[in-house]
Amino acid sequence: MGDVTPQTVTAQIGRKILLRRKSRGILQRDFAAMAGMSPAHLSNIEKGKRVLTVEVLATLAGLLGCQMADLMPAIPDRHATIPDRDGAIPDRRRQESLI
Repeated sequence: MGDVTPQTVTAQIGRKILLRRKSRGILQRDFAAMAGMSPAHLSNIEKGKRVLTVEVLATLAGLLGCQMADLMPAIPDRHATIPDRDGAIPDRRRQESLI
């Protein structure tokens, strides 16, 4: 997936919103009106140029008939690959059993 930055996460969320909206055949101006925002604002969200609040993300997810998590990108579990002091990759099952 590459580096995880706020910009890449914002862009990926916007892309998922765009794809879901288009897959439902909803015009951008209509979807913006449903969400209570201008088409320009929605366009900036879909292009990844606008950071969303949780409230806006929840609204858009609800209008698209999905969960907020469905619009989030997959973030790699970096802890799974952190080697221990000896340089070995720890056994994740053992770590989870200790929790």
